[in-house]
Amino acid sequence: MKEVLQQAQALLFDFDGVIGKTMNDNHLAWKAVMARQGISFDAQAYYRLEGLRPKDVAQRLTGLQDEETLLEMGKEKDREFLRIHQPALYPEVIPLLQRLRQAGKRLALVTGGSRSRVGVLLAAQGLQNQFDFVVTADDCPRPKPFGDPYEIALQGLGITREQGLVIENAPLGIASAKAAGIACVALCTTLQPADLQEADWILPHHQALIEFLFP
Repeated sequence: MKEVLQQAQALLFDFDGVIGKTMNDNHLAWKAVMARQGISFDAQAYYRLEGLRPKDVAQRLTGLQDEETLLEMGKEKDREFLRIHQPALYPEVIPLLQRLRQAGKRLALVTGGSRSRVGVLLAAQGLQNQFDFVVTADDCPRPKPFGDPYEIALQGLGITREQGLVIENAPLGIASAKAAGIACVALCTTLQPADLQEADWILPHHQALIEFLFP
């Protein structure tokens, strides 16, 4: 497994559920917004939508098609999230990023979250300068599961797909990485291995990721 990190010139991280410990509060925020529409859903159903842009999550949950309404629901969800969320990272994240930097790796963030929400969370944790390139829902017309977000990140980093390694935790993100032709590690932070089978490697948690990258 040591050759995995040796071959990778850059690691491309999803944010929610990989860097930020945010998924429970994302679910609660969407739950509050959808309750006003008389719609209920469980956490696992939402977790399988992770990676979509906020307006696309709203469309999946409501079935509505009006673009303006869906955009406003997405903004409402982000406001609710920021109201209830206390920024938190998985505890292994900062040591992992530091070790990768020391190993000479470049780092990218590729998220389906809005730039405004993710920017607030990165700044709150002092991570706003930790990534060489950031792709958000606002930066590409076709979101995950299309390959566009990761392809944009490759271009921004100036590397080939063979030189990248994606870290994800959701089926749509894995599909996006594979559509871009990039190897992908999946972490079981929100879903079970059965939901993550398209990844090249499936690991139970962040400590296992560290041991995978630095055997």
